[in-house]
Amino acid sequence: MTNKLHELVLRLSTRRNFLILLAIFVGLNLFLAGPVSPFSRLQAMSGGASLLDLQFLYSPDEAYELLTAYGVNGRAFYLSVLAPIDLVTPLLMALFLAITLSMALQGAFPADSRWQKLALLPFVAMLGDYLENMAIVALMLAYPIRLDGVAVMAALFTAVKFIFTIASVGSIILASAIRLGQRERAPKAGTR
Repeated sequence: MTNKLHELVLRLSTRRNFLILLAIFVGLNLFLAGPVSPFSRLQAMSGGASLLDLQFLYSPDEAYELLTAYGVNGRAFYLSVLAPIDLVTPLLMALFLAITLSMALQGAFPADSRWQKLALLPFVAMLGDYLENMAIVALMLAYPIRLDGVAVMAALFTAVKFIFTIASVGSIILASAIRLGQRERAPKAGTR
């Protein structure tokens, strides 16, 4: 399974696909961070409460404080607007990071190097993100009934999402630095 996924990432790792995903990624983030974004609207409905999926390692009590702050309208808005957005964004993020990382790794390590498999890190983040989203939806659908076990799992999945996203970005930076270092050390054409 991982070999097939890695082969797919290698096939998709073209400059054209990178630029397309970069444009989508930047556009989506500008929309989601803007003053009329769905996140801003939810915060306005909830008196400034932050998004549950942007918290790192929260307790069930902290999760339910946010769910309560969202109110009936905020929870309905989350389920009808934000949850559908969260069906697409983890995949787009994983593809963007995987292609970027794959391209950086290809320039830093030989094609048969085991380090090439680091390009799969973003998919672990994606899996954590999808599991987190499912847990949050379950919490909202059951509200006001408390599902503390599900809240704990949601927090763990959020941590997985953050840890593997940070590991992916860090790997991109490291592979790019290795690639640049190799270029600097390579002999210039026509010099001895």
